[in-house]
Amino acid sequence: TTIKLSFPIMFFVVLFLMAIIAKLSYISLFKTVEGVDLQNFEENRNLKEEVIHAKRGNIYDVSGNQLATTVNSYTIIAYLNSNRTKDMRNPQHVVDKENTAKILNEELGIDYDLALSQLNKSAYQVEFGAKGKGLSESTKNKIEALNLPGIDFIPTQKRTYSMGAFAPYIIGYAKKNEDGSIIGEMGIESKYDEMLKGIDGYEEYQQDLNGYKIPDTKETRTDPENGNNIYLTIDSNIQRFLETAVKNNTKKYNPE
Repeated sequence: TTIKLSFPIMFFVVLFLMAIIAKLSYISLFKTVEGVDLQNFEENRNLKEEVIHAKRGNIYDVSGNQLATTVNSYTIIAYLNSNRTKDMRNPQHVVDKENTAKILNEELGIDYDLALSQLNKSAYQVEFGAKGKGLSESTKNKIEALNLPGIDFIPTQKRTYSMGAFAPYIIGYAKKNEDGSIIGEMGIESKYDEMLKGIDGYEEYQQDLNGYKIPDTKETRTDPENGNNIYLTIDSNIQRFLETAVKNNTKKYNPE
């Protein structure tokens, strides 16, 4: 079947195609189109700014015993996308999935079938459930020493009180916000929050459509300034003795 187009239709089709070609040529040749810097627009569209939280300062007693501190915990992740690897002599994604799942099972107690199922997903990166979270620094270092391709860790911070419920109304407490920062809620933690929390840093990088960092692209990093430490005049030995005496006498005499 032959379709014949009239001259007016052909004219408008050719005119339309020429307009498209002209527009594409204009975009290709000029940096700014309709007042928009295309290169700048493209970079900002993919630009991701990630906060690097400063480490909160410690609280000590008069003898230098640690009363409150911030420790790192980690979530283990696995990169599955082979595009991360530019040189197979130094792979940046999981290569041997069965062996990786076996080691995660042996070292972290992650169910082998669950680990293998996660590693076989069509995703850029994956996590491994509850047993892959809240890992200590020593556990992280142990896994890193195994040099498993594609395995990485996401750090998080948590506030810990080494002496437990010790002078709670004086020291107070700090809690973790949804954005990952730690803020004082009561006592010294709240009163001197600005001094303790430090100044956060940040990292800027290009991300892909899935929100992951694009390898070999420009990165900008400003390191955080960690918070100051605070030394109290409290002697933890005397304080413990006092708190025990108050607790025992409360049980004995049941005061109002």
